[in-house]
Amino acid sequence: MKGLIYKSLLLLVTAPLCAIKSDPWIPPPYELNAEAGYSYAYFPSVDNAINPSSYSSFVNTLDLGINGAFTTELFCEIDFEFDATRKVDFNLESFAPCIKYQMLNDLTGDSVALLVGTYFRYVPENRLRDVATPYSGEYNFDFLLSIGKEFDVEGKMAGRTYAMLDVGIATRGSPWLLLDIMGEALFFEHNVLYAGVDAYFGFGNDSQVDVNNFYGYGDINHNSINIKLGYGYKFSVWGEIELLYKRRVVAISYPSDQDYIGLSYNVSFSF
Repeated sequence: MKGLIYKSLLLLVTAPLCAIKSDPWIPPPYELNAEAGYSYAYFPSVDNAINPSSYSSFVNTLDLGINGAFTTELFCEIDFEFDATRKVDFNLESFAPCIKYQMLNDLTGDSVALLVGTYFRYVPENRLRDVATPYSGEYNFDFLLSIGKEFDVEGKMAGRTYAMLDVGIATRGSPWLLLDIMGEALFFEHNVLYAGVDAYFGFGNDSQVDVNNFYGYGDINHNSINIKLGYGYKFSVWGEIELLYKRRVVAISYPSDQDYIGLSYNVSFSF
């Protein structure tokens, strides 16, 4: 009973809130997952920047989320981001409710896992005036598809790989495309290594980033590619902790040469 109460309290502490998950597996019905993460990033320049042409910034981010499944196919998430940068003080950066539907599941006999979903993301207007904010407009709408495969050795999970494609449009500007590819390897039962790449492409008409007259990336033709490496430890009962590093290797009309390091924790709660 004490353990149940402690889990409930921990859920409330970490819950009000995570970045939208990109893997195609959903938890069992009536299992909630609470996630909390902190990350620090720094970029020394912005490609194709003007007014001024030289600009750098740090980004301190607190990412909080809660997600859960109502059935074996239907899954919901709520994501909150808070951050502080060179230009703006710590406050809400975005809020995103999401709903997903699992079409195929390799854990129950299908050849692959396949998931589709959609989410809406609200970004406060003052955040859009900062080039460190990666969104296009105040109201953003995304549609995603995720596919993956888990690999077992002697009946136990040894690793998995998955990819997510996300297409979005805001109430202003042009569409964008997000791609996230990740591989995971489990070893010594509780340890996980992560490696992957993510890419972000915007299809606006402008090639320059006007730093002091900025209003989101909706009108900018930009792209960026990050490589990422991570380590996670799965506790027997109390969830998982993860450390992730990302390095931006390509940036066009976007913050360049960014280094990112993040620490996150998630825990499950069944009722």
